[in-house]
Amino acid sequence: MYTHLKAIVIATLLGSGVSAHEQTPAYPKKQYSTVDGIVKFELSIFNSREEVKYYQIGVFDKNFVGLPFSSKYRIMKVDYKTRVNFDVYVRKVDLDRAMYICTKSKLLKDNKSKPFVSSLICSKIMEKSK
Repeated sequence: MYTHLKAIVIATLLGSGVSAHEQTPAYPKKQYSTVDGIVKFELSIFNSREEVKYYQIGVFDKNFVGLPFSSKYRIMKVDYKTRVNFDVYVRKVDLDRAMYICTKSKLLKDNKSKPFVSSLICSKIMEKSK
């Protein structure tokens, strides 16, 4: 009896799905910037998590070590069921090391809801400088 109940609970959890946020494009391409020595990447994020409103941007190398970058916001507000476009600027000297542009959900500490899953979505930079 206990094994049967355990199987039902596991099947329910697996079938319920986990919602995260969505970031596009999956493989951003570098674009020219108006500033010499800087390249620009255009991305978009869609928030499908009602309990999350803020996302942190990061640029990382192949070992997920953070690299310097610039953006309008390091942490941006993205309301539930909305899409926000954003630009990320990376120095050309860091472009050979830069591999991922990621957004991570930022969980607020409050007594009302305590989401326990933080989502990290990364886009892989495919086009390297030559």
